[in-house]
Order: sequence, then structure tokens, then C-alpha cells
Amino acid sequence: MGQVLVVKNKGLNTAPNELSGVPEGSLNIADNCSIDQDNLLEPRRGFSRLLQFSDIEDRARSYAVYQEKLICAYSNGKMAWQNGGAWNDYAGTYNDPNATDAKLRFALAGSQLYFTTNLGVYRLGAYNGTPRLAGAPKGLDVELQTSGAGGFFIANNQVAYRMVWGYKESDGTIILGAPSGRSTLINSTPASSYDVSVTFTIPSEVTTSFFYQIYRSPLSNDSTVEPSDEMGLVYEAYPTQAEIAAKTITITDSTPDSLRGVTLYTSPSQEGILQANSQPPKAKDIAVYENCLFYANCTSKQRLSITLVSASSLQVGNIVTIANVQYTAGNTENIATRTFKIFSSGTPAQNIADTTNSLIRVINRATENTFVYATLLSGANDLPGQVLLEERTLGGDAFSATMSANGIAFSPSLPVSGSSVSSSSDDFKNQVYFSKTDKFDSVPLTNYLFVGSKNNKILRIFPLKSSLFVFKENEGIYRITGNVPGNFGVELFDSSASLLAANSIAVVNNQLWALSDQGIITLSETGVQVVSRPIEDMFLKLYGISLEALKQKSFGVGYETDRRYILFTVTNSLDNYCTQAFAWNTFTRTFTRWDKTATAGREAQITRYRKERASPTWIMLTILLTQ
Repeated sequence: MGQVLVVKNKGLNTAPNELSGVPEGSLNIADNCSIDQDNLLEPRRGFSRLLQFSDIEDRARSYAVYQEKLICAYSNGKMAWQNGGAWNDYAGTYNDPNATDAKLRFALAGSQLYFTTNLGVYRLGAYNGTPRLAGAPKGLDVELQTSGAGGFFIANNQVAYRMVWGYKESDGTIILGAPSGRSTLINSTPASSYDVSVTFTIPSEVTTSFFYQIYRSPLSNDSTVEPSDEMGLVYEAYPTQAEIAAKTITITDSTPDSLRGVTLYTSPSQEGILQANSQPPKAKDIAVYENCLFYANCTSKQRLSITLVSASSLQVGNIVTIANVQYTAGNTENIATRTFKIFSSGTPAQNIADTTNSLIRVINRATENTFVYATLLSGANDLPGQVLLEERTLGGDAFSATMSANGIAFSPSLPVSGSSVSSSSDDFKNQVYFSKTDKFDSVPLTNYLFVGSKNNKILRIFPLKSSLFVFKENEGIYRITGNVPGNFGVELFDSSASLLAANSIAVVNNQLWALSDQGIITLSETGVQVVSRPIEDMFLKLYGISLEALKQKSFGVGYETDRRYILFTVTNSLDNYCTQAFAWNTFTRTFTRWDKTATAGREAQITRYRKERASPTWIMLTILLTQ
């Protein structure tokens, strides 16, 4: 066969049109080359080794760049940051949210780096810091007693308290948790005034780096009037190691009413109790849009709500069992024996409230209980006795509540045995939660949207300038619009293409690129376009012989400086990692193919300095080398 000089290189075109063939200059094989200038075919650049892990069997799962440092999640639950010629491992284990379809994913929000795991979303405040679960724990319980004489709590009054946990990041960011349930105290004496002794339980995740704040209502001006929920700060401090070991803190509040400080953020005049700063749910993906952090394909903690409706129905010796731990009703409260007190000397409502608070304290402080927390749900205008039982950490099994006798004292009535009254976990694969504006750890339980059918899971969420795109399995692409939490809404954007490989999405030239059931697509605010028509036969072959491997192993890299989208994927169903890559130049609109093995990659926008000259942006890939 005679030789042909090709002067117009159009890249790979292996799927000819039946009527017109392929464009002049098309290539049937275009391996390990690039067409970065019109018609000019040249070898692709090579890859150099950066550094290796301590174990030659370790492989990268995900990358991020944070504070000019490369961060890598690798092998089974390990994560490290690059320190010159070595990897520095973070303490702890950080596994993927799901081993098959949801890798650990990063999102930079404000000055913090957030990432998903099988135990929830973590945050990192400095590249060399220690990751911690996002958000702060909620306040649990508050116990009140009068103290001393001549204090602010004057005769014939009621007063209410809540407390909040929080911490400060190294950059000054303040993270506050949800407030505790509301606790009230009555001074019905005709002439005496007091200070108030405040005791509260310390959650197990609290360390000496956390602080606590105590908030108090104004005096009610009548011992029969419920105090308002407009609470002001009266005390703030850090727990000591001894207090953490004891699981409780007791302080004396002697602050005059006129010197109450900043108003609690959940007060009616502020955001309201429905905007309490709950910790983020477990999520398969996260993304920042309009200064809010969005959490997709979410799972909540196990929760069970019960209400004590009749304290008089309880008898001494009745046993309430919650999550396999027994709590006994008695005449006095005793944490060591897990005995809660039945109150009977007040009004029916007061007896219910006081008995409920005793049960909550015993649950939270019992040494044998390491699984659930109890908090009071009843507010200023609610019926007393409402309790939320909630697992302490994400990912546990459902728990049940039973009672040895007189279960009708609660609603729902507690059975003698069985699991008819059990917790449940919200596990909505089509759900998206979103944080408060610029408060990425604060996710009120009412801040969520459902996207499309509940039968099809969200694979990814990805932002562009004016929309947050939601990629549903077998359902197409939705988008979320709006600019503040109060007006976020969702709509179907395109139903013609559904994402196949969750990790194939990347951004190049202000467009999203991904591998879908229609091939490689590009997505902008105006619509979806298929770009892989010239090599469609190659993808159809892959779909036919190794669809699951393609879904799980493929990943995309957006390479802005080269104007290139690179899809790494498998060659056959036996591949345990990507063994080839299809490179698409967005300017010359050409495909080439690279022989390259890899498990993860990203464009690493790190500036390197040598002799006061900055090197260009470079691409970072984990390369698998044959032994």
C-alpha cells in the first residue's frame, strides 16, 4: 500500500457516518499523542514520578489541593498530605462513603476542607491539622436548682435555660452546635431571691478545645407564667479534663437580668428553633453553591421520639429499656444504678416535665449507655414530656424501646418486648441537604430538597456559575437554582442523558464534562451536548463487555491549561484500575488515546518556586507500575 501524507489531523474518528464517511485527516489509531494546535499531531507529554507511598501496594483513591498542599486519600481508609518528598498521614481512618459507587470526595468551603466518609462528613481547618466530624455536638440536658441567697432570681418568678457547645478553628471560624432542650425553674417563695446552680451533661465527643455557653431567659414576673425563649448569654467557659472525665459541669449563675449578653441564635427574635445548627448528615457527595454547602444522597442518625403522657402511671420498679440498656423508675434519682425519679408533688404537667428531665439525665450520664443521647423536645408552648432519642454517631443499627409494665405512660405505648417501637434513619438517596449561608457545618433539619424519583439515587452534584447540577442514576440531570436557603428550588434540566461513571465529572472551560449513557457529554447552563460521536463504537464496545468496571473505575480530569478533558477508563472487565485514557481537546475538538494506568487524578494547581520563578500548573496522577 502506498504511503499517504496527512497534513490535516482530525484525531480519532472510528465511527464513520454511513453516508459521508469520516472527515479528511481522521485517524483510526491515535495513541499517546495530542492535537493541541489545529491539524498538528505531536507526542503527548510524559509523566514523572512524584513520590510513592510507604507500602508499594498502596493506591490513591482521591486527591485535593488545600493551602498549597496536595492531599491524598489512599488504600483502605488512609489519608495524607504531601510534605516535600514524603507523605504525612493524618490520624484516624477515612473510608469511602460506599465502596462501589461513592469515593471519598472533597469540597473547599470558605477556608475549610470538607470530605465525605462512611461515618459522616469531616472537616479540616489546616493542612497539617487533625480532621474532625463537621459541626458541633448538640447540648443535651440542663439541670437547675436554686443556690445561695440574694441573687437575681427574685420571688414569684420562673426562668428558663439552654446551653450550646462550640469550638473555634485556627482561622477564627466559630462553630456552634444545636442548643439543648429548654429547662425551667420556679421560685414560688413570697420573698426569697437566689442565684441558680446549672448542671449539664458533656457529650462524649467533647474535648478541652470545645467551649460551652449558657443562655437564660428574662424573668417571667409571675411564678405561674412560662418564661419566654428569648435567651441571652450569661456564662461561657472551656471544660477541664476533670469535668470531661466526670461527664458533667456545674456552674453558679449570678448574672443580673440587665447584664444578659448576646441573644441565642435560635431565639424567636433571631432564626428560631427550627434553624438549630444540626450536624451534617452522612452524604455520598458534597458541593458548594451560593455560599452554602450541599450534601447529597443522605443518611441521618437513627432517631426515635417518645412522649411521657402520664407520670402518675409510672410505678417504682418499672423498667424502661432503650437500646438494650435498662433504666428503672424510683423515688430518687441515681445515675450509678440508672434510676430515674418519679415526681408526684406538683401539677400533672410539672410532674411529667420533671420526671422526663430525670429520665433524660440518667440516659445521658449512664456509663453503660454508649449508643444514644436523649434530649428534650418540649418548648415554651409545647406539651411537656417530649423526648428525642438519637444515636450518638452515624451508621448504627435501629434500636428499640420497651417497658416492663405500664407502657401506656408513654406515647407511643411501649411494649413489654419486641421492636414495634423502634428508631428509624432517614435514608433518602434522592435527598439534598444544604447548610446555612457561610455556615457550612450548620445544617438545620428543615433545610432539604427532594430531587426526582425516590427510586433513583443521586450519583453526583456539581456547581456551575448559576446552577447546582444534580446527576441522577437512570433519570437524567436536574438543577438547583436560587441564591439563599429560603428560595432554593429544583427542576429537571435534561432527561436525555444519565451519568454512568460518577467520578468522570470534571470542569473545563466553564463547562461540565462526564461519561453518560450517551457517551462523553458536555454540559453548560444552556443544555447538554454529546461530543464522543467520533469514537462512539469504542464506548459501545466498553458498555457491552465491562459496564460495571467502567462505572466504578473510570474518572475524569479537567486540565484547564491544556484545554483538555481526559477520561481514564478500563479496557476490559478484568481491569482493576484504569488502563487507558481518552483525551479531548476542547479547542481543536479532537480525540486521542493514551496508554496510561491510573487509579485517581486531578489537575494540581500548586505553585512551585525555583529561583524565584513559578513553574506552570501541572497534572497529578497516581500511576500504577507493573512489577
